[in-house]
Amino acid sequence: EAASDADDETAADVETVDGIGPTYADRLREAGIETVADLAEADAADLAEIAQTNESRAQDWLDQL
Repeated sequence: EAASDADDETAADVETVDGIGPTYADRLREAGIETVADLAEADAADLAEIAQTNESRAQDWLDQL
């Protein structure tokens, strides 16, 4: 049975999110945030700390989900 589109999106790699390039993606993966679903479970402050960026950029990532 084919997965639904929603499943495909949540299983997508974090690097598919606009603004998350290879460097941010590597930092997120090292912290165990590998998929869009993992990203959605985190909050902006935690993501900013993990990715070594500012909270507004992390919130931009979340706003796309």
